[in-house]
Amino acid sequence: MTKRFLQWFFPLTLLFTPVMTLANQQFIVDYFQNLKTLEANFTQEIITKDRVDTTTGELIVEKNNPTVEGNSQQLSSTKGQKRGISSPKFLFDYQKPYQQILVSNGEKFWFYDVDLMQVIIKPLSEVLNNPVLQILLSAEPLDQYFDIKMVRDRREYLLTPKVGRSDLEVKDIQVIFANRKIYSFKVEDVTGQKISFVMKRVQENSTIPASRFDFTIPADVDVIDETKK
Repeated sequence: MTKRFLQWFFPLTLLFTPVMTLANQQFIVDYFQNLKTLEANFTQEIITKDRVDTTTGELIVEKNNPTVEGNSQQLSSTKGQKRGISSPKFLFDYQKPYQQILVSNGEKFWFYDVDLMQVIIKPLSEVLNNPVLQILLSAEPLDQYFDIKMVRDRREYLLTPKVGRSDLEVKDIQVIFANRKIYSFKVEDVTGQKISFVMKRVQENSTIPASRFDFTIPADVDVIDETKK
């Protein structure tokens, strides 16, 4: 599950004029540039040749932009973080059919498998390779990392990672909006695996207590700390 999450997230062949693309991609660029926090319920489907795995849960994401003063130094010197992403905080609470918690307080990342009674601590750099998290958490404009094509104005876009700007192992990311709020991500990776991530009850830019990103390792669980290798 951890591996699938970290690799996440239907390619389309589209024809439209370049002028139309440039004019209308600004909505998605501005949307994610202005997005500071996000809360939602979600349904995730991982589709392979042999099976479809469906999970549901809740998510909270908080993007903390770096300060303007000393910006470049902070971005380049912060250990374990990618350029353009500063102190990412998030919580993915997978509830059905099994309970798993993935949480970062901006300094550490924990993966807690409740049924296995196991906690894995991973470097943040591994988590930030996730394409959807890069879209949600990047402090830089979206078009710095992705080529953007509009499918339907302010409703559907196709993002393709730019060569040399990303090491994401995905072909394309389809981003869909509903009522000008983020609704879903659909991704196909280089292996042909497809992931659909649909959100409901979306709340944007609300104040989130820092305690929501706190995690205390439960007693009597196995702990694997991969940051100490």
